[in-house]
Amino acid sequence: YIVFNFFSRLSWEPKSSHTTAREPRDWRVRAGWRAAMAEPFEFPEFFDYPPYFTVQPNPDTQRKQTELWKSLILGWCHHHRSFSLRLDDDAHPLWRNDAIDRRLPPDARRLFVDALVLDGAAAWLDGDPGPKSKCLVFWRSQDAWCDELCLWAAQSGLEGQIVTLHEVAGGANTGGPPALEGAPFEFLANVAARLEQRDKGAFVPERGEDDAGIKFF
Repeated sequence: YIVFNFFSRLSWEPKSSHTTAREPRDWRVRAGWRAAMAEPFEFPEFFDYPPYFTVQPNPDTQRKQTELWKSLILGWCHHHRSFSLRLDDDAHPLWRNDAIDRRLPPDARRLFVDALVLDGAAAWLDGDPGPKSKCLVFWRSQDAWCDELCLWAAQSGLEGQIVTLHEVAGGANTGGPPALEGAPFEFLANVAARLEQRDKGAFVPERGEDDAGIKFF
């Protein structure tokens, strides 16, 4: 009961200083957005409380705890433009707080990422078979990423053409959309699958010497 009351006192939302700016839809002004993302990330209030680093047995308390960790993971990845996470990296700043001498156990990491997967905000890259240790993180919805790609393709005159994943993720070096610069190919393949569902494009798998890519409709 004491722990439940403790969890209830803290807001489910990150502090205002933790909230990250929404990326401009016009990718041509992304340079200003990138500068804003250079600001230090400030962890939310709950990160300084030891009970949050232990999975709570009470279902209601655990549900609130899970929502807080989901928000933190998405916020941190958004701020740092991180498209994937390793759960087996004990030195990762998301999984430890040296100021209070606490580390989030691996099982708890998987529990919270599993919740993101159920929300469609993450996807496992391993774990079948074997332990789950690496995931993609969709800190914007997959539909939002699809819209970003479609806008870029339209502005670049790429409808009906195939663009390699390397070109999409290459940023200024390849003329790709800056918002997806550095995105791993697995991330782009997931977005391409969503494009197919929306009849906006299709994933083109690697064949021989031809790289995998996306065909825009």
